[in-house]
Amino acid sequence: MINRFDRRRALIYSFLALSLALLVLAILFHFLFHTEAHWVLVIFYALIQFGFAFGPNTLTFIIPAEIFPTRYRCSGYGIAAACGKLGSVFVQLAFLFFDKGGIKDPNSMALAKIIFMFAAFMLVGAVVSWAWIPSVQDRELEKPHALRTKTLEELGGGLQTVKEEDRVGIRNQGKEIRKRIRRRKQEA
Repeated sequence: MINRFDRRRALIYSFLALSLALLVLAILFHFLFHTEAHWVLVIFYALIQFGFAFGPNTLTFIIPAEIFPTRYRCSGYGIAAACGKLGSVFVQLAFLFFDKGGIKDPNSMALAKIIFMFAAFMLVGAVVSWAWIPSVQDRELEKPHALRTKTLEELGGGLQTVKEEDRVGIRNQGKEIRKRIRRRKQEA
């Protein structure tokens, strides 16, 4: 499946879908938590975990492996792993100092607030992926439905070799969106 869809778009859309799913879960949590229909939350949560595994958890390891040379990739994985551990320590400290007792109780409605925060972080992940993750695949001319993975030489060639529509950054992505809008207006 990994070569059948655009990995950059899949990462962005999976972050957006998870953000929406977590938002829905947080809302459902308020209405279903202490009712007979609480099983819906369990099933919905299991589906969200599948979405994590299929989307960001997989793609955030595949895309860097295609973009960076091994020497830098390994250092980046180490830094990312360390930041993940450090982030979990900070979250535990934040709960320890700022929690008014609601989150420590597993029967608390305060857990919905945590799920809302998770939804916000998934939205941030989508924006960061959209703005700064380069496209790692091209459409093949003879087979438009097939995708070809770019080589490391193509990806590492610098600004001179990168097509304008493939450049990363918020400004460049914004320019591309404005160009597409202008093109559609001219066609209409």
